[in-house]
Amino acid sequence: MNSIISQYQNKEEYLEAIAAYDRILCLNPENLNALNNKGNALQNLADLYLELSQYSESQQLYIQAIATYDRILSLAPNRISVLNNKGNALQNLADIYLDLSQYIEAQKFYIQAIGAYDYTLSLGSDNIYTLNNKGLALKSLADLHSSLSQYSQAQKLYLEAIGAYDRILSIDPNNIYAFNNKGNGLLCFGHLLKNLFQHQEALQCYQAALTAFDHSDAIAPNDEYIQNLREQTHQLLIGLL
Repeated sequence: MNSIISQYQNKEEYLEAIAAYDRILCLNPENLNALNNKGNALQNLADLYLELSQYSESQQLYIQAIATYDRILSLAPNRISVLNNKGNALQNLADIYLDLSQYIEAQKFYIQAIGAYDYTLSLGSDNIYTLNNKGLALKSLADLHSSLSQYSQAQKLYLEAIGAYDRILSIDPNNIYAFNNKGNGLLCFGHLLKNLFQHQEALQCYQAALTAFDHSDAIAPNDEYIQNLREQTHQLLIGLL
C-alpha cells in the first residue's frame, strides 16, 4: 500500500513540475534550464508508468521527453547530458516496443539511441556512462536480430557491444558493470554461434565470458548474481567440451 501511495505522489509531483516548467516556457520558450528540467520530469514520469506496465502512457511521455531534448539540442547541440538523456529515452522506448513485439519500431529506436550515444562520444568524451548505455543498446539490438534469425547483423552488433565494454575497461580496469555486461554479451554471442554449429567459436565466447565474470567475482566476491553467472557459464563450457 505504501508503495502505491508513493507512486501516486510521485506522479502528481511530476505532473505539477511539468506544468510549472510549461508556464516558464510560455514566457521564455528558449529557457534551457526549464526545457531540461521538463524533459527530465517527462522521462521520470515515463519511467514510473513503465514500472506500472502502463505502456501507452509511458510511450507518449518518452516521445514528449525526446522532443523536449531535441528542442534543447537545436539551441545547444553539444550538451552531453542532454544527448545521454535523449539516448536513454530512445532506448527505453525501444524496449517497450520490443516487449510489445513491434520489432520494426524497436529496431528504429535502438538505432536512434545508438546514434545519440555515438554523437556524444564524437565530441571527444570517453564517457563511461555513455559507453555502457551504447553497449546495452547494441546488445539489445543484437538480441532482436538474433531472434529474427538475422544472424549476420546480430554477430556484428554483439562484437560492437563487446568493444564498447572493452573501451570502458581500458579507462577503468575494475569497472564491474562493464565486466558483467561484457560477460552477458559474450554469453549471448556464444549461444548464437552454438546454434549456428560453430562450436569452437562458441567455446571461445563462453571462456571469455567466464573470464569476465571471474574478474567481477574478484571485485565483488560475495555477489550472488555474479556467482550464478559464473556457474551457468561453467556448465555451458562443460556442455561443449
